[in-house]
Amino acid sequence: MKVSENWLREWVDPKVTSNELGERLTMAGLELDALNSAAPNLNGVIVARIDAIEPHPDANKLKVCQVNVGDDQLRQIVCGANNARIGLVVALATEGTVLPGGTQIEAAQLRGIDSSGMLCSSAELGLDEDSEGILELDSDLALGQSLTDALHLNDLIFDIDLTPNRADCLSMQGVAREVSALYQVPLTQVSNAKVTNDCDDVFSIEVQASEQCPRYCGRVIKNVNAAATTPVWMREKLRRGGIRSISIIVDICNYVMLELGQPMHAFDLEKLNGNVCVRMAQANEPLVLLDGQEISLSTDNLVIADARKALALAGVMGGIESAVQLDSSDIFLESAYFDALAIAGKARSFGLHTESSHRFERGVDPELAAQAIERATVLIKEYAGGVVGPVSEVVDHSKLPQAVQITLNLASVTRVLGIEPDATEIKNMMENLGCGVEQSSAEEFVVTPPSYRFDLSIEADLVEEVARTRGYDQMPTAPLAVSSKRIADKNNSEVIFSLQQKLAGLGYNEAVTFSFTESKYCDLFSAEGAKTLANPISSELATMRTSLWPGLCLAAAYNLKRQQPSARLFEVGRKYIEKTGGIEQIDVIAGVATGQVYPRQWGLSSRAGDFYDVKGDLDWLFDSIGMGNSIVYRPSDKIQGLHPGKAVQIFADGTCIGLLGGLHPNVANQLNLPNKDVVVFELMLKEMTVSQPATQFQAWSKFPSVPRDLTFTVDQSVPVQAMLDKIYSLQINQLQNIVVFAVYQGKGVPEGRKSVSLGLILQDFSSTLTDKQVEQIMTNIISLLAESFEAQLRNA
Repeated sequence: MKVSENWLREWVDPKVTSNELGERLTMAGLELDALNSAAPNLNGVIVARIDAIEPHPDANKLKVCQVNVGDDQLRQIVCGANNARIGLVVALATEGTVLPGGTQIEAAQLRGIDSSGMLCSSAELGLDEDSEGILELDSDLALGQSLTDALHLNDLIFDIDLTPNRADCLSMQGVAREVSALYQVPLTQVSNAKVTNDCDDVFSIEVQASEQCPRYCGRVIKNVNAAATTPVWMREKLRRGGIRSISIIVDICNYVMLELGQPMHAFDLEKLNGNVCVRMAQANEPLVLLDGQEISLSTDNLVIADARKALALAGVMGGIESAVQLDSSDIFLESAYFDALAIAGKARSFGLHTESSHRFERGVDPELAAQAIERATVLIKEYAGGVVGPVSEVVDHSKLPQAVQITLNLASVTRVLGIEPDATEIKNMMENLGCGVEQSSAEEFVVTPPSYRFDLSIEADLVEEVARTRGYDQMPTAPLAVSSKRIADKNNSEVIFSLQQKLAGLGYNEAVTFSFTESKYCDLFSAEGAKTLANPISSELATMRTSLWPGLCLAAAYNLKRQQPSARLFEVGRKYIEKTGGIEQIDVIAGVATGQVYPRQWGLSSRAGDFYDVKGDLDWLFDSIGMGNSIVYRPSDKIQGLHPGKAVQIFADGTCIGLLGGLHPNVANQLNLPNKDVVVFELMLKEMTVSQPATQFQAWSKFPSVPRDLTFTVDQSVPVQAMLDKIYSLQINQLQNIVVFAVYQGKGVPEGRKSVSLGLILQDFSSTLTDKQVEQIMTNIISLLAESFEAQLRNA
């Protein structure tokens, strides 16, 4: 919530500095994120009026303006703005002024005509991101005064981070009430004057969904000037509240929302048919919103409709077909109370977040609608004219939130906060917060919260209010009595930390991705049902992830699109599998690798990483944590999302602890990684252990090693790992190492078989191996592989 200090002090003016006020709000739970200036330094920019205009003799798009700054001499300014006209009051940057963008204004000639200054747009003054034409000011501003003084730009903006339960502070009135209670200073209420009806015109209202909309107010206003200019003071208050000025009717609705906290909407009356109906949408009912987005509604969407079609998504955004335009004459003004649960999540389901939805889904005062429509009517009649009809209200009091009475015991305050408050102090605190208070005994009160404090429902809430009002920094502190003892590491944190450190050492970067994703990404890797959220952040984050791979792959794609030659990422997190008994949460460490193996350099030629690069990383990882001897990779063509022939299950002592493989090209394409070789892995953390076996020195053998190469043909379904396991099962003491240096299928190899070349290193520590010993070892290996896999020596 952005709060203008000047506007706030119109409501309540405690005698404290800006910083002190911000600190007090923070200690009361309204955390101040930032305190910023309302405008940049505009020294040298003054208020002026265009008194005469002539076309530029040598440029069709330029105008020569004679500008009055309140003295006896007109200033000649060359300007190209389309909205420059005689009588317009403008902002003039005089010679020597340095604008926020760094432009220094000097006397100059433009196409041969002298120009002694610059007529500025709001964007050039740093008051807007963009703008069309020069800034138009109110005609009653004194000429020659600085723009900073004229628009009261010596202002600070409090950027307050509100918790979701404090929706009552999403308005100037709400923050002012809070400041009034904190400092016990009087609050200047906005005028509650009602407009006298000029006619009896009404527009019929029907509320079919009273559960979702217990109160709906509407008013017909005819003959308004929708093209009227919004006064500068209102445009400035909107800007400082973070809202862009659009048109007088829309601006007034937004202004009342910032002022009182009630979102409002105006319809073009001539575009409404029959009546206004508040109902649930029909399945797949279409609606084009104000931003041009066409949406398809569902039966759980609340809409404002007429007799023919839906006009607005209730509590979120109006529709473009019924919107008030600059040529509109008659309007229907709406102000309603929508149940927060009926609005929650609806904007996000369409990828939207509006000022209205932000308020309605957190809660709006159910008693505010009538006051807001009266306040808006006063402003519309003052600045846009119009003939006003009576307010029509449809209300179901039984469906409105009911006032609650909460018992507050002083002993509860002492027990929770450690203070012994005075009964009078507590009574005054509650009354300053707008609560009704009755003292039932010397130690007990019955408190009735106001309608706008729907976050107060139990005694603990009132105790919290005591702490907030006093200030959290004023609460007594005492050291906690702590007894230290070693407990079992239930989170496997030692394993996690070790894996994180070692993967980082291998060149992987740790990533943190959302635990939520789109259901289409879950379907890529898991046939099991994914849990859909009841109240998602957005439609793109509506499903709990069943794998960490989608988030990591999308993060890798994001980096590659920004000229990174490679992406090697890992993440420690949970995946969620919905089962009959609930949701199973599985802790895993997952990774993705794609792109170049080495950075660009002269010593090594560039090449793309592949399956075996990542397998080598995992081999080293397992060796480093003492699991290397128990690891076996078993090919699998049943791992969803991975490429057949490039996917394995990882086993440790017979238990599957993870997966490794290359993404299927179709899956990679859907994850924004087309034409990329992408390798992913996933390890179950509960199956991982870290052990550091005692390191024992072993001297090098003094005797020569004997290398031998063997090339076999085996059935193509035989895993190479199985061949290695069989050789190691012979427990040959002299066998120091086996290297697989070639696997081949093609010409010279029978169809259905593959050629596997093994390099064996034989060495004894007690004597030199004889040819006979070596040949016997080779014979044993050849015989075993022939018996186990029908392996045949190549060309033998």
